[in-house]
Amino acid sequence: MNGAAHFSEVFFTDARVSLDDLSGGEGDGWGSAVATRAFERAGLSSRVPAQVVATPGDKGGMVDDPTIRQDLARIKAMGSTANWAAPRARAAAKAGQQPGPFANLAKLGASTIGRLARDLAPRSLGAAGMLGGNDAPRSGAVTNMVLNQPASSIAGGTDEIHRNIIAERGLGLPQDIQVDRDMPFKEVPNSG
Repeated sequence: MNGAAHFSEVFFTDARVSLDDLSGGEGDGWGSAVATRAFERAGLSSRVPAQVVATPGDKGGMVDDPTIRQDLARIKAMGSTANWAAPRARAAAKAGQQPGPFANLAKLGASTIGRLARDLAPRSLGAAGMLGGNDAPRSGAVTNMVLNQPASSIAGGTDEIHRNIIAERGLGLPQDIQVDRDMPFKEVPNSG
């Protein structure tokens, strides 16, 4: 047996948690995990206003560029939507309720804004948008944002997961077929 298979078999079959360390009751781990992820999403979505976005200016020579203006309007609209959803998710959390689809909407909005800003910021700065370090515009914050943006689409759950949750729990669409739904994890077939 290889090391990875041995590790997963031992980890998932022999792991024990003291009753004092349980969140919820015995067997309620999935509910606790789902709630934890939902609150994480609500927290991640609160970062939307802090997105680094380079505004067009004389430096890039794009003050009158209609595509830059359109992209700025798109970012502004997405920011307004995300800023509408995030407080609702936090209010539900404060009230001890599940944040529902609001956290997913806010998180999905944040990663969409990140991608829009990733594309717009360097373009609006022109050639200087490719620079990093202290001599770069905004001390390289634009370049850092461009390089780090893909992580925002993964942190707190991928965009695809959020779309599924919104569809199933927010819009009431049918769930994907899950043949292993009522099966203990250790009995779920794997490719190994």
